[in-house]
Amino acid sequence: MFQKLSYAIIGGDTRQIYLLLKLMESGASCISYGLSKEEMQHIFCRSSCGYKSCKRASSPAEAVTSARCILGPIPLCQDGYINSKERLKASELLNLMQSGQSLFAGCIDASLKNQLEQKGICCWDYMKAEEISLYNSIATAEGILAEAITSYPYNLHKSKCLVIGYGRCGKTLADKLKGLGTSVTICARKSEVLSYADCLGYEGIHTESLKDLIHDYDLIFNTVPHLLLTSKILRKVSAHSHIYDLASKPGGVDWLAAKNLGLHAASCLGLPGKYAPAASADALYNYIIRTQTDQTSDK
Repeated sequence: MFQKLSYAIIGGDTRQIYLLLKLMESGASCISYGLSKEEMQHIFCRSSCGYKSCKRASSPAEAVTSARCILGPIPLCQDGYINSKERLKASELLNLMQSGQSLFAGCIDASLKNQLEQKGICCWDYMKAEEISLYNSIATAEGILAEAITSYPYNLHKSKCLVIGYGRCGKTLADKLKGLGTSVTICARKSEVLSYADCLGYEGIHTESLKDLIHDYDLIFNTVPHLLLTSKILRKVSAHSHIYDLASKPGGVDWLAAKNLGLHAASCLGLPGKYAPAASADALYNYIIRTQTDQTSDK
């Protein structure tokens, strides 16, 4: 039997702390597990909801059995463990959850999702929601610009930038790079994508041309979650160039080759949680409330 709490927030980064705070400020009853106590104290001290008013579970079991709705991190798990400050196996979460509960999280593993749904648990993947992906692309683009401005020893203005991939993240990033006065080239494999980019005023190259043209670019941003920047291609990258990989693990870069070649290459994950956690939490909150409202109205 579930206790009468609205939400259990399990694991995550600063986004989940701001989400917890927003839910509590809206009057929802919540319990948390696996969040940073130091960050929680810092964020809650600026709110009418004091840190001590937040119920914190002493175990995963206490958290999971306290509410019908479980809110997980983005991504939900890595290497079989929930992304949490406390060690928690994904299999343990699966065993603890029961029919009638629901789970909101990001990048839910397909196998885990299938097992949860077989138990009668509704799963909602943040990253499958168009509205979340769009907001996430803004925070990601702004975050990678902050990383680039901090680490690249030259001005971004008039630099030659290559954006590999032209999905949501690639489109938003290209637009913001253009606004900073950089020269932006889009790399994609589909001719219709390159045509669309051309209509918006961007240069375009086909993925197969990377090995011949990649030496021209100062800043290289990869958004494609497949190995494109292979050892063979990395050998052509200019020594002064900086590579920023935004793709989910394992990313699109041969990291060993990049290291051996002495290239400036960085995997930049979790940028929304680092640079815009409150805005990201607002988007998650709105999605959760809207989804639950839609579910209720459908019954």
